[in-house]
Amino acid sequence: MRTLAVVIVIVIVLGIAPGCRCFEPLTQDSAVGALPEASTIAPVELHVADLERMLALDSDVRAAREAQLAEALAAFRREPSEEAAIWVGRRLAYLGLFETAVAWYGARWAGLDRDSYRLLRHRGHRLITLRRPALAAADLRRARELAEGLADEVEPDGMPNELGIPTSTTQGNIDYHLALACYLQGDFAGAAEAFGRCVEVWATNDDSRVAAGHWRCVALRRAGREAEFAAALAALPVAPALIENFAYQDLVDLHAGRRTVDDLLAGARDPVQDATRAYGAARWLIDHPGTSEADVARGAALLRELAARGPWESFGRIAAEADLAR
Repeated sequence: MRTLAVVIVIVIVLGIAPGCRCFEPLTQDSAVGALPEASTIAPVELHVADLERMLALDSDVRAAREAQLAEALAAFRREPSEEAAIWVGRRLAYLGLFETAVAWYGARWAGLDRDSYRLLRHRGHRLITLRRPALAAADLRRARELAEGLADEVEPDGMPNELGIPTSTTQGNIDYHLALACYLQGDFAGAAEAFGRCVEVWATNDDSRVAAGHWRCVALRRAGREAEFAAALAALPVAPALIENFAYQDLVDLHAGRRTVDDLLAGARDPVQDATRAYGAARWLIDHPGTSEADVARGAALLRELAARGPWESFGRIAAEADLAR
């Protein structure tokens, strides 16, 4: 099988030993594990959970992403650099190799500084995927300290949208993922603050404004800051020029009274964006002023369904799991 061939390549190139780490619930934050240091490339553990997620990909998608990983590994071997290391980690994650990507980002290589705000930004993202928000927040707060005062830059997409136009920046992604890590731990005030920086400081387009703006509104409402919620919602564009974040705009329209829950949830589209819509609809049903017992029950049912069947890596499912765990 092609997948097994790629696994063998990863084992040979990185010195990976098969592991047996199981899925860790949100409530059990723990270190990924000590990594031996080396003068070239540090050994990285390949986890059984990673293999299970990688094997779940469609064969054509898997083949294309395996080829991209092989190219990224070859580029890193030719010239180890921060940029090359980031792309290896991203390509590992796009295959579902999240544990391995986290370990890769934390390894020490000759001539590379592990205390890199860009590596920490990406590792923090994947620690969120792995339901380890406290560790993610620590990485992302350190990234924020290291990046403070530096020029922002557009972050290239590993899986480009239809127009091939990136919609996020490195500084924005640090705060966006830090905000998510706070939100998942129930720190809604901290989440609202970081999402606010995304909207007011880093956003360069409506896609960024709408995505961070929606999460900011949800966090403010859950923090009990209804007046600030109303002001943040009113500041978002009514008819934004979007490339990809259509699910978040649907949710903004729901909060603004321009859409209903039934309309928003009708029909299956992209699974990850559907998970975004389902989570946002669930929170609206549970949290909006004047919510009824029926609304709350429907919202709770949406959370349970999403946690059971949503795309494993989607922020919507991860947030649903966090809410249910609390």
